[in-house]
Amino acid sequence: MNVPLDPRPGLDFIWLVHDLCNYKCPYCVVSGERREIRPWLVNEHPVAEWIAAWDRVADLHGPAWIRLTGGEPTRLPGFWDLIGAMTRRHCVSFDTNMSWGLDAVRRFMELVPNDRTTVDVSLHPTEGDMDEVLAKCVTLKERGYKLIARLVGYPPLLSQAPGLRERFEAAGLRFIVNPYQGEFEGREFPRDYAAAERHLVEGDSATLDPALAEDREQVEIAAHILRMHEESPRGRLCRSGHMYARVMHDGSVYRCQPYECRGWEKLGSLFDADFSLRPAPTPCRSERCEFEYKYLVEAEAAR
Repeated sequence: MNVPLDPRPGLDFIWLVHDLCNYKCPYCVVSGERREIRPWLVNEHPVAEWIAAWDRVADLHGPAWIRLTGGEPTRLPGFWDLIGAMTRRHCVSFDTNMSWGLDAVRRFMELVPNDRTTVDVSLHPTEGDMDEVLAKCVTLKERGYKLIARLVGYPPLLSQAPGLRERFEAAGLRFIVNPYQGEFEGREFPRDYAAAERHLVEGDSATLDPALAEDREQVEIAAHILRMHEESPRGRLCRSGHMYARVMHDGSVYRCQPYECRGWEKLGSLFDADFSLRPAPTPCRSERCEFEYKYLVEAEAAR
């Protein structure tokens, strides 16, 4: 029997495993039709090196919540062994389009304890079979795994949101709509959602409980994307780099997404023997926060 883990409160990482994906969604800037022309972010480090690096993080900072994203993280060779090893020291969640086969589902259940992971299922009706995705989700839920199903609030997909929500919630699964970010038919989102569209995005999050670990991040994602154009974080103290960091496919570590996107100072590499987070919150230099508003010290104190 696994001993329950108690991640250090507030200690979070997001890891962009790579940006390779077997889908090409029309709304995706990472690996889909909206992708800019640039080299692919290929993860060339063996799984064993990643396991050793995350073990060093646990040794130094304690167990953390680590979110693996992509691309499609499960396309990384050795992914199931990686998740199995990481959940010995940490709790993890990972994004997936659930395109993995039944053999992979069985292997996942063999290797990964159900109390240390959340499967964050991205629903892509233009690419995948929703019946097959739902069936796999139900299999995992029946074995005690926590899952969240989410749909990107891309305007042409919003009409499918009520039906998908009904099906997935009827199976006992969490379902939310994540705000779409970008342009569509002359409108800029999430700013230009019509009232009815915004209700679909915000309303589907109403059943989520931010006190639950499997719900917390999704509530925050929706809330912060919807408000990210409203105020500047520049000059404000932030715990990113202190209790949170963004890890890239090659091991490079940045305090947050704006710093990574702009190539601002790195915290180091996860593979460095002496890698550590900063000892205290530091001021932000970005005029815009893409995702990490929740780590602002003032914002946290005000909640």
